[in-house]
Amino acid sequence: MDAATPSCHRRAVPRFEPFPALRYDTARVDLDAVVAPPYDVLSDEDRARFADRDEHNIVHVDLPRSVDGGDPYDAAAAMLERWRADGTLTLDPAPSFTMYRMRFTDHTGRDRQTVGVLGALEVVDVGAGGVLPHERTTPKAATDRLELTPRGARKMGERALTRVFERLTRDREGTHEARDPGGLAEPTGQTRPWRFGDHGQIDVQRTVFNAVTRGAASEGVVRLHPDDFELVEAEERTETATALLLDLSFSMPLRGHLVHAKKMALALHALIEGRYPHDTLYLIGFSDFARRLQPEELATPGFERTYGTNMQHAFLMAGRLLAQHPRAARQVIMVTDGEPTAHLEGEQAFFAWPPEPETIRLTLAEAVRLSRSGVTLNIFMLEDSDGLARFMERLAERTGGRVFLMDDHNVGEFVLRDYVRHRSR
Repeated sequence: MDAATPSCHRRAVPRFEPFPALRYDTARVDLDAVVAPPYDVLSDEDRARFADRDEHNIVHVDLPRSVDGGDPYDAAAAMLERWRADGTLTLDPAPSFTMYRMRFTDHTGRDRQTVGVLGALEVVDVGAGGVLPHERTTPKAATDRLELTPRGARKMGERALTRVFERLTRDREGTHEARDPGGLAEPTGQTRPWRFGDHGQIDVQRTVFNAVTRGAASEGVVRLHPDDFELVEAEERTETATALLLDLSFSMPLRGHLVHAKKMALALHALIEGRYPHDTLYLIGFSDFARRLQPEELATPGFERTYGTNMQHAFLMAGRLLAQHPRAARQVIMVTDGEPTAHLEGEQAFFAWPPEPETIRLTLAEAVRLSRSGVTLNIFMLEDSDGLARFMERLAERTGGRVFLMDDHNVGEFVLRDYVRHRSR
């Protein structure tokens, strides 16, 4: 197939069907007086201004206020029923689609217009079938939405972790045996007898005490015997620093992968925070650029329609963060569904499809730099396109990293099991 020939993705799409609409009767109301923008972009002042225009303005229903201390949504439901009963609202006799054109002034002062169609869309997971959610279509939803706190994000991560671990074998789960410790030894407050071949800090006070009580002291001189020596007992603790790189490019939600990737990231964050508090996890999202993520961002719905898979920037950011942990076992976990299509040129991102050779070259060079600094690369491919497979073969060959082709439903289970297994060695 020629590179310029568009590809066809055979995937199920959500149903979009006509429905009988509930409409204002224009013989009874002036439409200009009863319409209003979506409730989540209205301030209190905006809401009050629209409410004063007409007693039937839609804000009385979709942004209700409490009446006599009651539930505002009960009041909205009662009002909606009154409007239907008195004929203010009428139900279409048959299902239909509704075409509309909306003219408005954007935040820069420019006059804009958009054309669309209203219909009944099947309820699906966020991003499934290429459905774009309403969330994040404005800079900030104004009111009547719950803000997710860091504590809420932790709770969601713990639930995701519980669901994943219900499917895992619990053998040696959460242990911290360390045959090859990667961190500093922490004193336990106890001592133990020295044995040939042991290394560690000698407890001078206990060693001398043993010699004295054995009767080896005379005229102020203490003669030590190998059996007198005791060592400060210490618990060897490993430390792991992980950079989790999540592909946030538009193809991830379009193909239905993003929700599963986010659940995996939340579960891994909960695992490390709860069971391995000495470990470090960096969350990095990348599309045209790479950026640090907070756990609460992973738990919110929606996504941005951004094109570009800038693995080079993601590897660069991961390297800088992991360099802060020179004594730790360091690793990168990347989850992606496409080959690199963007790279940095100064402070700008260069994007091209099909990928330019320079993008591939710079991305591989950054991956090799990570590998040479002692960072292990673990790449999870959620698609099996020829371009992605060829790139990953080159990456694995040059870095010695591990590359897995995996169904998005299983990536969470595998990543967590693999993390626990390596931490228990």
